[in-house]
Amino acid sequence: MKSWKYAAVLACMPFIVAGSSASAAERMKSGMWEVTTSENGKSLTNTHCVTPDQAKGSNGTEQEVRAALEKSAAGLHCTIQGFALMQDTISYTYVCPNRSTTSRTTYHGDAYESVVTSKTSADSHTRQIKGRRLSDCP
Repeated sequence: MKSWKYAAVLACMPFIVAGSSASAAERMKSGMWEVTTSENGKSLTNTHCVTPDQAKGSNGTEQEVRAALEKSAAGLHCTIQGFALMQDTISYTYVCPNRSTTSRTTYHGDAYESVVTSKTSADSHTRQIKGRRLSDCP
């Protein structure tokens, strides 16, 4: 269960760490989000509020999104490799001392889907994560 939370946090990292830009694209909207993480036929669903400042991390320019990811990675003693932002898709790999995690997230404003693969020397896990905006935050 703990590894699911870690993968979900890494997949959502662009909107957890705030960036800002007057010319940023709206890839993700703020509000109450339902997120379902699936792996090996099992699913876990939760809801959480994404504030406008948190959504900016996904909505920034290429430089702003990368900078936000690099800042969050440094806090985990990791680095970012293979970063790409192409229209509504953000891809990157967190490289950490004992694992690497590759994430590819495509945003649709009121929904997103991610594929997150975490690898260690002992094993590999791939999770599918789907989010959908339910409403404004309470």
